[in-house]
Amino acid sequence: ATPDASERKAFLELVNIIIDAWANGRTVDEDAVAHVESWLRFLKTGAIMMNDEKEKMIFIIGPDEESYRGVVKAYIRTQKEEYLNKALSLLDEMSCYDTLTTNLVLYGLANSQPSKKNAEIAENLLWQKMISTGQEPDSNSFRQVISAWSKTGSPDAVMKVNEILNRMLDEFKTIDPDASSFNAIMTLHLRLGNVEEVISVFNKMASLQESGRIGTRPDIYSLNLLLKAMTRRKDSQRERLNEADHMLKSMPDMYHIHPVTQSFNIVIGAWSKSKLP
Repeated sequence: ATPDASERKAFLELVNIIIDAWANGRTVDEDAVAHVESWLRFLKTGAIMMNDEKEKMIFIIGPDEESYRGVVKAYIRTQKEEYLNKALSLLDEMSCYDTLTTNLVLYGLANSQPSKKNAEIAENLLWQKMISTGQEPDSNSFRQVISAWSKTGSPDAVMKVNEILNRMLDEFKTIDPDASSFNAIMTLHLRLGNVEEVISVFNKMASLQESGRIGTRPDIYSLNLLLKAMTRRKDSQRERLNEADHMLKSMPDMYHIHPVTQSFNIVIGAWSKSKLP
């Protein structure tokens, strides 16, 4: 018999639980992907595979956002380029863009093999597919695009991350870039040897927090990046090391963050490599 609306809803919830279980397994491999794809196909067509490998039609339920999200999550967790492309195709198949699902794809782009192509896809997904269609991004959406660009090391990376950060601050007053976004930008500058830019980005971060955008609060990783930059400045060696020393001691009072082993190691290492008495 054809199920009524409540039975269809219950059945959809059950299938989504199964998809989610495969997507959240300890490891997600080709076998797990095959299972989630099979269940999505069932939701879309009503067809299941029988033991003799013939298809049997039951009834069409139709997938919802949670169904798609589970399959996308499985694709992303494989960490394989071919499945990242499938996730992008599946996102286009959805009737509307769901922030959580889109963020999964952005995460996949940011954490795949760093490339300008993936960074451009992520940026296009943010501006053209999410924002221009009325979908609300969150801080994670921006973080993943900034991360994707910062990892490329391309000449465009600095310009791009600054552009994304500034647009976020100017156009999305209710969304604060978090510490991870600033850390990605600071790491990029540090890698390029732009130590003064690292300090400038940190100061901007702290200033935004003081102005009321509390989501920009630095974390211990931010402060460790700052310490690295301070110890690599080109001014007086003794002056910059004393400055880093002072920051190390002031962290609990200034930022309510206690230094960790790495914090001490950064400053100790800088002193030990100096030729000061």
